Amino acid sequence: MKTKTKTTLSALLACAVVGSAGVAQAGTVGITGTASGTYSLTLLNAATAPPGVVLGTSTTNPSNAWSFTFSGGSGSFSAAGGMLTTGFSYTPISGALVDNGNGTYTGSYSFGFGPAPAVATTTTWDVTLVGTTVTLVTLDTEPNGINGTSFTNIFGTISPVMDGTASGSVSAVPIPAAAWLLGSGLLGLAGVARRRKTS
Repeated sequence: MKTKTKTTLSALLACAVVGSAGVAQAGTVGITGTASGTYSLTLLNAATAPPGVVLGTSTTNPSNAWSFTFSGGSGSFSAAGGMLTTGFSYTPISGALVDNGNGTYTGSYSFGFGPAPAVATTTTWDVTLVGTTVTLVTLDTEPNGINGTSFTNIFGTISPVMDGTASGSVSAVPIPAAAWLLGSGLLGLAGVARRRKTS
């Protein structure tokens, strides 16, 4: 019984440590402040098997300007438009930004390029803060093996991928370490189990 209890507690503690490492690797939770930088745009055909057929990339890569305001779970962002290698232009975008609480952030906006009307869509980024620089990497949200969140217009099913960096007066809000709290709880349970065994 004692061995079983120890094994169970060890497994739970290991899960807590692995879980906390997973969150850390997913990005930076609770960023606040403003940051500006540049991004590159790639449009993928989301109806094709991974990794998706490239429909065009930004010829201004990597000098498309964008900016972010991170603020306690919500915020906003905007990105300049530009020209694609296909000869089509894409429109500037702006919208709301939501902190998903796990190091990923989702922007909601309308995106249009060429003769296609703008379509409402979202992009979810893995956002990592190092110093005062944030790195944003577009995630596959369907998931279909193709990065980006797809939408449909006159050209078909499209996934925009916007990756880049931004820097400014940004910082991460200190958040209680869940792993330590869970670890303390597990140690408490171990103590209770030990007392029961001896009594």
